Amino acid sequence: MKRDSGALMIELVIALSVIAVGVLAFVSSFSANLRANNVSSRQDVAMAALENATEALRNSDFGELYNDFDGAALEAPGLEDPYGGTASIGVECFVDELNLPAEFGPLQDLDGSGGLESNDVSTGYQLLPIRLTLDYAVSYGTETRQVFMVLGL
Repeated sequence: MKRDSGALMIELVIALSVIAVGVLAFVSSFSANLRANNVSSRQDVAMAALENATEALRNSDFGELYNDFDGAALEAPGLEDPYGGTASIGVECFVDELNLPAEFGPLQDLDGSGGLESNDVSTGYQLLPIRLTLDYAVSYGTETRQVFMVLGL
C-alpha cells in the first residue's frame, strides 16, 4: 500500500508540473498578444495622424504650401515621441529640381519651365514634393513612418 501511495504522489507532482507549464505558456502568450495589440494600436494611431496631416496639406492654399508648411511640425495626438513628449510630424518640402530624393520617382520640371533648370522653385512651383516624417515611441524603441507625396496645381 505504501508503494502505491508513493506512485500516486509522483503522478500528482508530474500532473501539477504539466498543468503549471501549460498555465505559464498561456500567460506568456497572453502577455505577448497584449504587447502586439498595443504596438498595432499605436501603428493605427500613427497612420491616422499621417492621413490627417496629408489632408491638411491637400486642403491648404497650394501657392502658400511651401511658406506655410516647410519645416513645420504638425501634432500627432495620442503618440509620444522617443523622449516622452508629444510626437509630431515633420514636414519637408523639396524645391531643388536638380536634387530630388529617389523616393519621389522620376519627377521633372517642378516649376513648369520645360526642364530641370532650377535649384530653388520655392516661389514658382507647379509641383511640390513633400515628405512627412513621424517618429514615435513604442515598447521596443522608436518607430519611424514616412509619407512621400507630390502636390500639384
